[in-house]
Amino acid sequence: MTAFWSIIGAGAPVSMAGAALVTLRRNGWSLSEAAAGGTAVALVVLSLLTRAALSVGEPRILGPAAVVLMGGGGVFLVWKRRQVEGQWRLALAFGRSQPLATAIILAVLAAVAAGVGGAPGKLPAPSYAGVSVPDNGTALLYFWADFGISPAAGGIAGLVVVAAATYALARRYAWPPIAATVTLVTLSQPRLVRLALLGSPELMSAAAGLFALMTLYRTVERPRFENLAALVLGLSFIPCRLPLGRAFTGVLVVLSVVVLYRRHGMHLWWAMIRRRRWLAVVVAAGCLAVGGTWQVVLPDPGNAPPGYAFNPDAIIGATANLLRYLWESLNPGPSFQGLGKMVMGISPRQWWSALYSTVVEPVFGQRGAAFAFRLASGAELAGVWFGPLALCLVLPAVGYALVRGPRRLKAVAAALVGYGYLAALIPAWAPGNAALFTRFFVCGGFVTAFLLPPWRLTRAGTLALQCLCFLLMAVTFLHAAGWSGQ
Repeated sequence: MTAFWSIIGAGAPVSMAGAALVTLRRNGWSLSEAAAGGTAVALVVLSLLTRAALSVGEPRILGPAAVVLMGGGGVFLVWKRRQVEGQWRLALAFGRSQPLATAIILAVLAAVAAGVGGAPGKLPAPSYAGVSVPDNGTALLYFWADFGISPAAGGIAGLVVVAAATYALARRYAWPPIAATVTLVTLSQPRLVRLALLGSPELMSAAAGLFALMTLYRTVERPRFENLAALVLGLSFIPCRLPLGRAFTGVLVVLSVVVLYRRHGMHLWWAMIRRRRWLAVVVAAGCLAVGGTWQVVLPDPGNAPPGYAFNPDAIIGATANLLRYLWESLNPGPSFQGLGKMVMGISPRQWWSALYSTVVEPVFGQRGAAFAFRLASGAELAGVWFGPLALCLVLPAVGYALVRGPRRLKAVAAALVGYGYLAALIPAWAPGNAALFTRFFVCGGFVTAFLLPPWRLTRAGTLALQCLCFLLMAVTFLHAAGWSGQ
């Protein structure tokens, strides 16, 4: 019976995502947009269902509900089998046109599916003696655990949303080879891979933010009520227990209002809502349910972040924190420690820490920090950052777009930079604060497409960069499996 329910638990989201993909394709979404949207819809439904079951104290209804969802989605897919076959043909055509990128993406999803670094198991049964606020990502962890599935299942879904949405956005600024390469650059970020293995709410929140950016572009390009509803739904899924979770939602809400107003004015949107006022009420109620506060007690599933202290030193503290985060992100990973020790006779991490003590600490001391600064080993999640490509490509791309990008991309870059500054200004530095920047680097990954036009990256350069992305992913998986690199 355990295997049966595991199949049901895995089949329900797959069935729903496929049905939603076919529906979105019929409404004019591209294949990559529909893949991101279909997967996001499945995650929203599962999260909402789990939170509803826990709120009424009846988690047992999850099993029958999953059977209904899986059966309904399967019947719909059989009914629309010709459209399904058409989508398969399009996916295969993409695979033939971008074989290396497709093979790498499939290999990453297969590695996460193997459950490296994560194992299925039961979380403690919810207690209803007090009050807590579960976020959508935490609710999904409970869904997987209830069916005996590894949390890596949520990681697969999150990576699908990130990959598909990144490619869809990158295609606005680049041809398919560059867009596929930019997708790999985003997926190769070590922290993203480690979060996928855990099915972490941190990944779900970042994926929801990227989905909201994708639907914002769609809404601007095709001002329809359905696209606006998808945008609002994506925004409502972002908040989580992570620090600045709602602040990031606020940044994207402001960005959406500004972009939609500048492109079409508010009259169009108000008229659209008035024409479908009852449907708008239903959408608003659904979004409140997805992003609102539910009075449910949930035990900590094991990867909730610790609380954080506020930065008492304002701008000076923010400047010091930015330097600390830069220092952490440049910290050589475990695979370089043994090599560096052989070459230099000293651990690169020790040398880098000594340089911080010589250059930064005499100037800023402990300003902006809640703890004494130290570099983590990189073996635990708290010390895992976003890798060399995030620093060398994503970060410069956001800065370049802020200065030279078209107006819409410039607005997105400004929003990301604003959020990055808030992440340095509001919380004091503490070990593990890399979690604050996951949304920045996931949502900013597609901007790299604007930095890499074909005349800057030849075909040979594209293939070399894709191979480098694969190497970074492979090293991250090895570290997750316990390899120290020494």
